Amino acid sequence: MAKPKPDISDQPAGGFPQDNSDLDAGRVSPIGIGLTSGEIDALDALAAGLGVKRHALLKIAARLLIVGLRAGTLDISEYLEEVPAQKRVKKLPR
Repeated sequence: MAKPKPDISDQPAGGFPQDNSDLDAGRVSPIGIGLTSGEIDALDALAAGLGVKRHALLKIAARLLIVGLRAGTLDISEYLEEVPAQKRVKKLPR
């Protein structure tokens, strides 16, 4: 059975509603990201200072990142770098 497509008639050309209501849709899925031990230590210290768990802090950070990028109030271009396409490496038979 195919998933029903959401009604996007009230959405701008960017593909998401102005009120970001789509961020609350669906179920919660755990994902993993690679962080350095320094980043983890900094997050743990910030979370402890705020009296929240690291997970809660990262969830808030992800939400603020999405909303800021969509609204055009957050520019992360200086942190992005172009990664060259990897050459396909043939594996030798064993």
